[in-house]
Order: sequence, then C-alpha cells, then structure tokens
Amino acid sequence: PIFDTVLDQTLETLINAQPAAIGIDIHRNKFIQPEAGQKILDHYRNNENLVTVCAYDTTDANYNAHPDIANDQVAFSNVPMDGDQVIRRYLLSYDGDLVGQTSFCQSEFSLAWQLAYRYLWQTQGESLILDDDQNWQFQHQKFRRLPGRFGAYQKPFNPQFFPTGNSAE
Repeated sequence: PIFDTVLDQTLETLINAQPAAIGIDIHRNKFIQPEAGQKILDHYRNNENLVTVCAYDTTDANYNAHPDIANDQVAFSNVPMDGDQVIRRYLLSYDGDLVGQTSFCQSEFSLAWQLAYRYLWQTQGESLILDDDQNWQFQHQKFRRLPGRFGAYQKPFNPQFFPTGNSAE
C-alpha cells in the first residue's frame, strides 16, 4: 500500500493545483503513520471537493472510509459484474435498502458521480435538479435514468442511474 506520507504529499500537490474535484480511489480506514494520517484528515476537513471511497457490498471494515472523513466526501467504488463476470454497466447511484445487503458504506453515490457533481457545480454554478422524467440535470447536462428493461437486460429491475450511450446532452 501507499505510505501515508506519500498520500499526504500527493494531496498537497493536487490541492495546490486547485482542481474542481479530487478523487482518491484507495480504500483506507486507518492510517499507519499518525502524523501523516492527521495531515490527510486535515486535507479532507479543509477541502470539500476531496472525495474518497468505500465498498457497499461488504461488512469488512477495511473497505470503509476513515471514520473521521465526512459522509458527503465518501463515494462507493463498486463496479457491478454480470453473471458471466463481465462489466457492462456502471452505477452512478444505488439504494442500499433495495439491495438488501448490510454494509459500513453509507454512500448512495459512486466516485464518478461525486466527481462529476462537484465539477459541474463548480463550473456551472447550478444546483442539481430532477426533471419531469426523474432524470438528474445540471443546466444543460442531463443524466438519464435507464428504463426498467434496457438492451439485454429484459428482466424488470429497479432502475438505477447508469450512463447511457449519450447520457450528457
């Protein structure tokens, strides 16, 4: 694993570049180097556009975010595989109550969604709205909900938000 001091230095460099959002796709629920770990937590406290990950399909605490990182700075990192172990889709959000799994991860939004949300909010200055069809929309950027029966997925399922071929308009 990456040393806490290296992660701290990397975050410092990234934050100084003032990006719209920073995503850290590293599962780390505790720090090995206390001083560097405290600096990392300070980065999260001082930068609302810094996001880390957790995994929603496990009760293994090693896949949770550090408990001192705010919930709105944590996103899930899961990528669902189909029955034949092929990745054909990507979740932007999910409803844990519908999945029926116990998990430490409480985030309903993926890392990709959290980063897109922060970028669009900062660059367009608009809030997220739901349109009449229950699609997410930022000004001119629309994220369409997949229908209950889509492509090869002909069994009804509770529609989640997935990017489709032309998801941004």
